[in-house]
Amino acid sequence: MPETGSKCSNVVPEGDRARLARVPAEAVRSCEVSTVFVSHPFSSSPRWNCSQVAKIARRLALEGHLPLAPQLLLPHFINENVERDFALKLCLRLVALSDEVRVYDELSEGMRLEIAEAERLGIPVVKGELL
Repeated sequence: MPETGSKCSNVVPEGDRARLARVPAEAVRSCEVSTVFVSHPFSSSPRWNCSQVAKIARRLALEGHLPLAPQLLLPHFINENVERDFALKLCLRLVALSDEVRVYDELSEGMRLEIAEAERLGIPVVKGELL
């Protein structure tokens, strides 16, 4: 198994974890949830980008969406330095599962592929607001 060296571990400071763990009950009770793919740069600055995506994903969840954020998941078991094509294939599959793609920050090559896939599948692509 390749060493992945998760780039997202310990992104949230220990003192903030308990505060972030408290989720309002109304956010949990919502039955109708849209799935939103988070299209955001990753490889240019993995730790910084993971911290930003974690904040975006939390905001989406609190708004009643199910965030699909591959930047937070894939680094745990994929080494993007040597398996980038595999990571991109998985990202495109996640795009296909989403109801909407939200685009954050400056476009990267991978983000352009995600947007093209969403458009090909007829999935709405919208600009997300950075925090």
